[in-house]
Amino acid sequence: MNTSKKELKILQFKFKETKRSAFKGFTTQYIIELPDSKGSDPKTFLVTVKKVALEKFKPQTKVRMILRTRMENAIPAVIDKTIVEVRNFHSQTEIVLEPTNLDELWNERCEQVLANLATFEMSGSGWTFGSVLEL
Repeated sequence: MNTSKKELKILQFKFKETKRSAFKGFTTQYIIELPDSKGSDPKTFLVTVKKVALEKFKPQTKVRMILRTRMENAIPAVIDKTIVEVRNFHSQTEIVLEPTNLDELWNERCEQVLANLATFEMSGSGWTFGSVLEL
């Protein structure tokens, strides 16, 4: 099998599973990070992590995606001054049932997240996408 260095880099995920205290530990939060996701745009990042994320979708669970990003806002009045903030863009919560088409569910959640990000950028606030931190 011939695998390039770029392909190997994409396959190296940092995957964290944490139990939340909400609802007496009933909820589980999975966090996916790529070591070098700073160069990734949100869409590429979501395509890259799709397979790993879908492995965690099980029937009779609720799924909500939250894309954590680094956003930047250059201040025009101050030269070389940029404000940086971490912003979360999320999808609606969806229940995964046995007959649920996971690819379709994933695509719909991604579209919602990316639409929320685009709306935020186009709101005239001056914020622009910097990098992906985690999903």
